[in-house]
Amino acid sequence: MSSFPPRECGIATFTRDLTASLSNISDNVVWNVSVIQECKKLFLSNVSLSAQAAQLGKKEFVRSKRFASKTFNVIKDCNVESYIAAAKRINDSKIDVVNIQHEFGLYKGDFGCYILEFMRRVRKPIVTTFHTVLPNPPPRMREVVKDIYALSDRVIVSTNAGIDLLQNKFGLDKTQLTMVPHGVPQVPKLVDTEFAKRGLGLAGKFVIASYGLINPDKGIEYVIQALPSIIEANPREDITYMVVGEHHPALDRKVRELHKEKIAGLVKELGLSRNVRFIERYLSNKDMIRHFLATDICAVTNMNPDQISSGVLSQAIGCGRSIVATKFAHATEALSNGRGLFVEFGDPEDIAEKINLLIADAELRKTLSHRVHAYGRALTWDQIARRYFNVFAQVREPQVHLPSIPLQQRFSQPIDRALRRNKI
Repeated sequence: MSSFPPRECGIATFTRDLTASLSNISDNVVWNVSVIQECKKLFLSNVSLSAQAAQLGKKEFVRSKRFASKTFNVIKDCNVESYIAAAKRINDSKIDVVNIQHEFGLYKGDFGCYILEFMRRVRKPIVTTFHTVLPNPPPRMREVVKDIYALSDRVIVSTNAGIDLLQNKFGLDKTQLTMVPHGVPQVPKLVDTEFAKRGLGLAGKFVIASYGLINPDKGIEYVIQALPSIIEANPREDITYMVVGEHHPALDRKVRELHKEKIAGLVKELGLSRNVRFIERYLSNKDMIRHFLATDICAVTNMNPDQISSGVLSQAIGCGRSIVATKFAHATEALSNGRGLFVEFGDPEDIAEKINLLIADAELRKTLSHRVHAYGRALTWDQIARRYFNVFAQVREPQVHLPSIPLQQRFSQPIDRALRRNKI
């Protein structure tokens, strides 16, 4: 249960990569997706493909057609009854395990509480993946997290920091928690950046890059502010800062426009129009890897110290890039033991210092690349899919079909897990 392509968001990308790898590891794995669709957009329904094309528009239909056969439910994120109908359909199916990809912004209701109405009715084992865990959540968010935990047979987080937060800050039993790292792309060997640069029109340039859907928490402006010092310290290098990704579609339109204007104004003010290249589109997985392989230094300057999962960091690791990152939770674990360089949050001077160090020392860049690539070899998506499959296998149980809970009970309190699983 998740967002899914063609929707452009990190959770959709994660789910695409995980499900594709589940198919790779075994011919006996059959998966489908209950797709969370934003109410403000048209959504797929059980109508003919020609009708879908008419609803979505030709361009959108072409992009989504190949995923239609894997769509088991389409859940309108703002409609409680849509969640309830999806639970009933799953209960009546041969599905063995439900994996919920959880991010608070993905589900509507008070701190995403509509997901609870789905979970209370599902009679299949539930494995929930938490992509965000906050150390000091508002009281209602804390309640929602605890309810999700109570209704899950297993909870997965991608870092040990996430396990510690759920145990120490939320008081949850550690025995039900499992750490499975974020997957990384499988790039068998390190590729010379010059070869990759030629295909992207970057030949001869020294490329620093930041990736992912842009929002104010990405820290892009601090890298831009660091560029004049970097350019001045490296007169023999043709420095290009590549910002790959469009502004996050979930951002309020006014916030999105103000942030775009802020970044563009900063580039103009500092006279960096020749040195900053914006690639304002959502790239396919293949194109994203091509851009990563053309990158000399990847700047992951996220501003949230408690971020436990970063798809951008995972892709940079899989591609064996030299990485400069702020000390957010995922980076602190993944880049420990000398696998990357850390910078202070919102500190252009520190960013410039660390990037200058890497530009001046090609051997250090090479060492970091080899270390992080070797680390990533154990985290390729196929290996992560095997770990997910092992968790699914542990909670799988014989099919049990129980009557659906009447709609009028949809706002009931969370029911006991033993009752939900028909074990009393």
